[in-house]
Amino acid sequence: MKEYPKVSILIPTFNQSRYIAQAVESALAQNYPHLEVIVSDDASSAGTRQVLQRFTSDPRFQYKQNLKRRGRVGNYRLALYEYARGDYVLNLDGDDYLIDESYISRATELIQKHELIMVFAKQQVLIEKSGAIIEDTINSDLPKIIHGNWLFINYYRGYSIPHLSTLYHRETAMQIGYYTEDILSSDWESVLRLLVNHDVGFINAFVGVWRKYERNVSKSLDIPQTIANTAYIEKPYACVAGQDIFETPALDKWRQEMLKRYFIKMLAKTLLSKDNETHQELLRTIQEYDREIYAEVQRDIGFTIIKIVSPHPRLRRLVFKHILKMESFLADLE
Repeated sequence: MKEYPKVSILIPTFNQSRYIAQAVESALAQNYPHLEVIVSDDASSAGTRQVLQRFTSDPRFQYKQNLKRRGRVGNYRLALYEYARGDYVLNLDGDDYLIDESYISRATELIQKHELIMVFAKQQVLIEKSGAIIEDTINSDLPKIIHGNWLFINYYRGYSIPHLSTLYHRETAMQIGYYTEDILSSDWESVLRLLVNHDVGFINAFVGVWRKYERNVSKSLDIPQTIANTAYIEKPYACVAGQDIFETPALDKWRQEMLKRYFIKMLAKTLLSKDNETHQELLRTIQEYDREIYAEVQRDIGFTIIKIVSPHPRLRRLVFKHILKMESFLADLE
């Protein structure tokens, strides 16, 4: 008889009663036979428990309510370290949802066949204000089995590991301190370190939907928060630099390219929102942070293109979709 490792789908939420039922339904719709679905409610003000009442008869479902707020990343940690009992974990935010009922089955089969630390896939992006569903073309050239060191050192080339699609080994994640950094990109910081010295799997399919709306944490640009978020690059860099894995020039290039890519996206936000004051302040802050990175940003052809097309709606849509491969990023700001 085939053995199925236990999988925990964790759904951290805070005041998302409007969306949470869809997230839970999509998790329970998975056809994987050894599954638990856990909502970790971070002391929501009202409504969440009532909305989820209809799922309590399903033995796979658990509802946990924090007595006091832990914060977004603190709630991630609580769910992973204390609530989950699975061998593998997928974190599905309370306003997102899965669309492939066979995804967990396919991912665990790949994990068992190739002894992988994690599997990830692609996500659609729902722009709530327009109802548009966007399918970015990132990751489409990746093979099914990837050495994590290769993906790590090439990550700046435009690859992305969607949080809602990442099924990872729980025990290993806890050993390396998953969700330690209380920053916006805590998921990327964690997964970049998890990649190192492991094989990972990729399923070239859209398996979930990331909902983007005005109250998303990732929507706003706060400069101190933006700088703090560089930890998702700096901490993995420091972690790997202490090991004999990559040659120093290649690793230093990785840091430079990752920071440049990140800062250009943040600068693009201010350009597209026509917030010149914040744009200039961010430029000054980047220069203070790292003069070499600042110079690389100014020389970057992609950044030059963004500056040229940002005032022209039709042209920028064409460029962001077909050249920069950032259609969903633009749609979220328009």
